[in-house]
Amino acid sequence: MWLLPMRATLLTARFQAFLSAAWLIAVLGLQGCTAGGGDAGSTTSTTTVSSTTTTTIVGPPATVILASSAASIKADGSNTTTVTATVVDAKNLAVAGVTVAFSVKSGSGHFTTASSGTTTSSGIVTIAYSALSPSGIANQTDHTDVIQAEVSGTSVTADLVIQVAPTLPAAASSLSLLLGASAPSIRTDGSNSTTITATVIDSLRVPVAGQQISFTAPTGLLGVSSGSSGSGGAVTIPFSALAATGQADRTNRTETITANIVGTSITAQIPIQISGSTLALAASKNTAQTGESVTLTATATDAAGAGVNVQSIRFSIDSKSTGAASLGATAAVTGSNGNTSPVALNITAPGNLIINADWLNAAGSSTFTASTSIVATAAGVSFAVTAPTTNPTSLSLSASQAISVSVPSSIAGTAVANVRFATTLGTWSNAAKSITLTPAANAVADTLKAGTNSGNANIQIDALDSSGNVLATLNRVFAFSAATGTKISLQPSVSTIIPSGGGTTSSATLTATVRDAANNTVGNVPVLFEILNSTGSGEQISPVIAYTNSSGQAVANFTAGSQSTVGGLKVKASVLGSAANCDNSVTPAIAGICDVKSMFVNSTGVSVSLGQGSVLSSVNNDTNYQLPMSVLVVDNAGASVTNVIVTLSAFPTQYYKGTRNASTCSPSYASGYPKLNEDTNENDNLESGEDANGDGMITPPHAAAGSLPSTVTTDANGVATFSLTYQKQYASWVQTRIRAKVVISTGTSESINELKFILPYSLSDADSTGCHLSNSPGGW
Repeated sequence: MWLLPMRATLLTARFQAFLSAAWLIAVLGLQGCTAGGGDAGSTTSTTTVSSTTTTTIVGPPATVILASSAASIKADGSNTTTVTATVVDAKNLAVAGVTVAFSVKSGSGHFTTASSGTTTSSGIVTIAYSALSPSGIANQTDHTDVIQAEVSGTSVTADLVIQVAPTLPAAASSLSLLLGASAPSIRTDGSNSTTITATVIDSLRVPVAGQQISFTAPTGLLGVSSGSSGSGGAVTIPFSALAATGQADRTNRTETITANIVGTSITAQIPIQISGSTLALAASKNTAQTGESVTLTATATDAAGAGVNVQSIRFSIDSKSTGAASLGATAAVTGSNGNTSPVALNITAPGNLIINADWLNAAGSSTFTASTSIVATAAGVSFAVTAPTTNPTSLSLSASQAISVSVPSSIAGTAVANVRFATTLGTWSNAAKSITLTPAANAVADTLKAGTNSGNANIQIDALDSSGNVLATLNRVFAFSAATGTKISLQPSVSTIIPSGGGTTSSATLTATVRDAANNTVGNVPVLFEILNSTGSGEQISPVIAYTNSSGQAVANFTAGSQSTVGGLKVKASVLGSAANCDNSVTPAIAGICDVKSMFVNSTGVSVSLGQGSVLSSVNNDTNYQLPMSVLVVDNAGASVTNVIVTLSAFPTQYYKGTRNASTCSPSYASGYPKLNEDTNENDNLESGEDANGDGMITPPHAAAGSLPSTVTTDANGVATFSLTYQKQYASWVQTRIRAKVVISTGTSESINELKFILPYSLSDADSTGCHLSNSPGGW
């Protein structure tokens, strides 16, 4: 295809040359004839003309050859390499005028020149490449980047491997990994989380960016498994107690989070305590005679008070028991309500029996123990409370209750001489907290008088021998509460909850507390729970009516429907029988004993943002600045989320050393600053290896970040305002981190936002007489 036209061209050229020569001969011949007049003596001159033209034809691009001007480049971008692409055809002839596009096939670097160009007459295009990322982050590991070149409009490509070398200072050739947590403990129900921060530093304690960090945890839920350190050398991930799949572990435990710099043996660990679950052991009666049976039931609950399903419980008789008995079973598993099936305790000999129930972890070890005591007596008269028969027993404030006890002549072979009554709340007939009486006719009684303060009175009744030694003990609980409730408060366990669906039920706990005018809790009050603006997608509350306990609290469970809410879902708790249309969430409020709270149902959670004002105030005798700030909470559609509790915190992440301009107060920072806070795990304790400047203190102190309220609640616009107050001596010298957190429902992460900034100073502190602010604190 390329040869035939070339040959035709050459033949044509030669033929044309031949014709030209022939024409020239003919012309010359004619001219000769004319000049010579045709005389026989005339002379004819003949000239032969020959011409050959050679043309080189280049084929289409067949290969692109890549070369680097440097064998390796530095990770910090302090040098570059020139990448040369040469395009040739199938005969290795240079192809000019074609476009070559370059790309980073793998690696984090960038081109410092245009990433494409047109080949020269020699078939060459050159570009420059740096290992530093476009955002200025260096991957400080020994690695390779791959550059690819492609001839546009063709499938001709080539790859070039470039070696990248780390550029840590000679004095900082080693890396370290610091691990911290925003909270040292989290709840077993998964309703909150802690933020794990891994920070990579060199031996000069300078943050190192571009390091890949992996995280592992034995149980629980890590937000992500790995991440790359940013410009501050840090990677942050959330960690909560509940796993994403499978049976959730709600055991009280300590989990160790491990972080590792990928490709190295450098690791760090931090323990996170997971707590809040409880175990209760109840007996059908706490006195029994030999030959009788007592029923035992254990109840396991998580940090939210919800029953823990499929939890293994072990029952045992404590070795300190003086009586004897046998258990119908030593192991049981809880049901959906957190209760075990009843276990029988068969009394075989008199004495004190201590029964233990152990919460077992996956390895079969006990993590929590609940105990109860049972007094076993010989057949006949037992040591028991005969009146009142209920336990616990309700008692109104200032009221009295007679307590009667049957007393055997002896317990475990020792004669009973006296009986002692004691209480933690209220008084006995002698107006004291305890009284000792001598039984008569195998019985004794005294009167408990409730005071004016509500709460639980723990009653202990001891059978004593003649020397005052305890032979047996009875325990009772009396709940003192006001007679009439005049106010109620409702508190959902979370303010935001995900919709139910896909076989998963999303729920929250509603707790209503009833009090009287003197703020005493009121027991045995019926509380009605309602949803005021149901979406009709299956949300419900159970039970609808619940009675307050001795602490004045009524508890119900809220289950989310399948639909998200654009605004808040209003949940109401009211004292049954008060005004039916009571609503304190509207203006003006509708009277009645009720409380209305909003819960947000959303499948993607909420978004939180922080903002700061532009005008500083000077407060506290001109020693502090006050900076107005706000937090905004919206849903995924951008709608404001009202009545959401936002948790706030402040921490000084970095500090600076320097001096101020004597006239304008503008700071000038010393070389090598800023430096990270020495309290790397943010626990307010100076630990081994943290005191970088050797002054024996944490630099900077936690208080340098300033103070703010621990929680705020959003208004109708989804906004909550607050002020950050900080001392003037830290302005310009401390970078503070303000963190806002909204708890999302069980099993998910929190919505968190952070704002980091250097504490500002006011220009009003620089006037015609000069700057009235100090240089950086001494010792920095």
